[in-house]
Amino acid sequence: MAPHCAAYLAEKGAKTQTEGLRAQARDALNNYRQNIFPAYQGVINDYLVRFNAGLPTPPHFSQARLLGLLLAICEQRVNTPAQILGQADIAELRALLDYANLFHHNSNPAWATQVINDQALVNFAQRTLAFARR
Repeated sequence: MAPHCAAYLAEKGAKTQTEGLRAQARDALNNYRQNIFPAYQGVINDYLVRFNAGLPTPPHFSQARLLGLLLAICEQRVNTPAQILGQADIAELRALLDYANLFHHNSNPAWATQVINDQALVNFAQRTLAFARR
C-alpha cells in the first residue's frame, strides 16, 4: 500500500508544479497581450506620425483611428499621385497588422485563447522594428 501512496503523492506534487508553471505562463501571456503587443502598435504609429517618412497623414485620418483604416487609404492610392506607401510597404504593414490583430479583442473574439508561438513572436518583433526603421 505504501508504494501506491508514494506514487500518488509524487503525481499530486507534479500536478501542483505543472499548475504553477501554467499560471506563470498565463501571466506571461497576459503581459504580452496587455503590454508588449500594444507597444508594437505604438511603434508603428509613431513611425507613421513622427518621422513622416514619406507617409503624410491624410487630413481625414486622425491618430486615434485604427491603423487598418490608414492601410485601406494607402491601398486605394497605390500608383496615383496621392500614393502614401508603396505596394511592398503596404504588404508588410498589412502582415504586421494581421498578426497583431490575432491578439486584439476587437478583431479576434478568441484573442484571449490565441496561442503564441515564440518564433512567430520574435519574427513579428524583428519585422516591426525593421519596418519602423525604414
